[in-house]
Amino acid sequence: MESEIINLQERVAELEAALAAISRESREPKLRQRTALVPLICAGILVICVGILLVRGAGQPVTAQGGSKGPSRVTAPFEVVNNAGKTIFLVTANQYGPVLELHNDAGTTLAKVAANEHGTNLELYNDIGQIVAVLAQLPNSTDGALQLMHNGELSFYLGRTPSGAYLDMYNRERKAVVSLGASGFGGGDLHLRNSGGKDAVAIFVEQGQSGILQLFNNGGQERVTMGTLRDTGKGDVCASGDKGQVCLRFIRPGY
Repeated sequence: MESEIINLQERVAELEAALAAISRESREPKLRQRTALVPLICAGILVICVGILLVRGAGQPVTAQGGSKGPSRVTAPFEVVNNAGKTIFLVTANQYGPVLELHNDAGTTLAKVAANEHGTNLELYNDIGQIVAVLAQLPNSTDGALQLMHNGELSFYLGRTPSGAYLDMYNRERKAVVSLGASGFGGGDLHLRNSGGKDAVAIFVEQGQSGILQLFNNGGQERVTMGTLRDTGKGDVCASGDKGQVCLRFIRPGY
C-alpha cells in the first residue's frame, strides 16, 4: 500500500510541475490552448488526490454511520479505545443478547451489562477487577435481586421469595448469619445464626399473628421458646432438653 501512495504522490508532483511550466510560458496569445489545458490538469490533480485519500483509508474500520439527519449507527461487536490504545468501552454479544463493558484508562473492567437466560444483569467491579455488586433479575420471576461482594465473595443479598422481600448477610465463610424477611403468614421473620450458619436466635410472627422467640444451642437445636398462647393471650415459656419439654402453662396452669 505504501508503494501505491508513493506512485500517486509522484504523479501529483509531475502534474504540478506541468502546471507551473505553463505559467512560465511567454504570454503570447495562447489563451484558448491554456484555457483547455488548465482545467484538464486541475481535474487530473483532483482525481489523483482523491485516489491517495482512498488508498490511505483502505483497510480502516468504519465505526459509525449517520450525521445531522439522525443518530449514528454502529454494528457490533466494536470497541472504543483511549489515546493509549486501551479499550474503554466494548460491545459484544452472547447467546442471549448484547454484552456491554465499561473500562477504566488502564483497560480494567468497571461495569458490565449482559443479557442472560433470565433477563439482564449488571455487574460492578473495583479498580483491581473484582466484582463488588450484581443487580439481576431472579430466575423464573419478574423481580430483581441485589448482591454485594467482598473480595469476590458474597456478603449481602436482597431479593424476594413467594412470601415477600428477603435479606441475607454473610460472614467471611460465606455462611448466612443474618436473615430478615417476610414469613409465610405475612409477618416479619428474623434469624440470627452462628459462624457455622446454624440458627441461634429466631424471632417471627406466627399464624395467630403473635410474636415468637426461639433460642437454639450451638448445634442448631431449639432449646427455649417464648411467645403468647393463641387461645388465652397469656405469655408462655418452654424449655426443651434431651428428654422432652417443660412449659410454664403446664407447671402453673392457672397463672
